[in-house]
Amino acid sequence: MIEQGLMLMLTGMGVVFLFLAVLVCVMRIAATFFKKHPSIDNFLKTDKKKNRRNSSRKKTNSKETSKLGKESEAEIAAVVAAVQSFMRAN
Repeated sequence: MIEQGLMLMLTGMGVVFLFLAVLVCVMRIAATFFKKHPSIDNFLKTDKKKNRRNSSRKKTNSKETSKLGKESEAEIAAVVAAVQSFMRAN
């Protein structure tokens, strides 16, 4: 019985070790691929620039978001109070 447990443990540890070794190899291959193809890296950078543009647009409407923020805080407080009263009733 102990022999079977040890065999199962060693098999499991071997499988995990092999999986991690394959994962390291795949990551190294991916790193060399991205170093050789900078056009993909430039594509990713342009997506980041688009996201920055969108975030700057959100900042320009700060008055509208502050109004919405106060309303949503009141709604959240109402929901929390309703849940608390429901939990106390049950």
